[in-house]
Amino acid sequence: MKSKTIYKRALWVLAPLLSGALILLFLPRQKTFKYDFAKGQPWRYEQLTADWDFAIEKSDEELRAEREQAAAAVVPYYTLDEKAFGIVRDSLQRQYSRYFSTIMSRNLYRKLTESLQAVYQLGILGSTDLTKLLADSTDVVNIIRGNNSTPTDVARLSSVQQAYELVMRTDTSSYGSYVLQSCNLNDFISPNLHFDEEKTSAARADASDAVPLTSGIILSGQKIIGAGDIVDEETYQTLVSYRKAWTSHNSVSGNEHMLLGQTLLIAILMAVFILYLALYRRDYIQQPNVIIFLATQLVIFPIVSSLVPTHNILMVPFVMVPVMVRVFLDSRTATMLHIVIVLISSLFLPDPYLFIL
Repeated sequence: MKSKTIYKRALWVLAPLLSGALILLFLPRQKTFKYDFAKGQPWRYEQLTADWDFAIEKSDEELRAEREQAAAAVVPYYTLDEKAFGIVRDSLQRQYSRYFSTIMSRNLYRKLTESLQAVYQLGILGSTDLTKLLADSTDVVNIIRGNNSTPTDVARLSSVQQAYELVMRTDTSSYGSYVLQSCNLNDFISPNLHFDEEKTSAARADASDAVPLTSGIILSGQKIIGAGDIVDEETYQTLVSYRKAWTSHNSVSGNEHMLLGQTLLIAILMAVFILYLALYRRDYIQQPNVIIFLATQLVIFPIVSSLVPTHNILMVPFVMVPVMVRVFLDSRTATMLHIVIVLISSLFLPDPYLFIL
């Protein structure tokens, strides 16, 4: 019997303390922006002017689109393999010494070497790279030669097939084309331009990072929105930026005093409800299940209010509190608890008076 009495008294003390602590844990530690707004809705307040200069930040979607556009505009980099032609030239020389000298004159061999050198100097693209450039509608690429890069029109570059056709046209007026056809020139033509993913990715990252985060500035005293004006896309982003600037200006100091004030308010409201129970519903104090039930209701709805966007706060079913308490207890307790919960929940909102009303 004694242990049961101790349990009831401990519960009577701990229930309000834990409830108050949980509510304080979710309460904001800085001043709440007092304007509630939504895209496409009219401005319900007086004309709003800026109290200080602030930058208009771009929305996440706008910033993402601009960064993607900036990255896509970067000219891709391709590295020219300057050793490729030397390898081909040596191979061609060996083949000429062994086989081609019987069907090809020295003069034709020299012109063939010059033709191969010309297409290798311009650059030969692999079929995969060429397909990708055409699919992306890329007109210019940066060709890296040593430590330098040069913008080059894609039209000036050759695929393996195009390079083959250019080489096959080597001085056909003086020599029959069958001579070159019998040399199997495909063996001497291969891509020497290779996509440099590292440099291209770095350039795209730099271009993306260079996109400014803001789209303008509002000066102190400048009108942001007038009474009754519709909050369009541009105005909405300006208001979001103003709210961030306002929060930054009002969160520098004073958190300790705000916490003290919140604690006093919660303590007073909890004390009012406890005093009501002590004066008019003393029998409830002797029932642990009732105390737990009331404390649960007292905590749940203020916490839910802190998690719901302020413009949707009226969607929280506060009416469930008096309904449930009336069903299980009585109407006077239901009304009293409902009033206390509404008052506590109003501390989470930028416009508490309108919410209470």
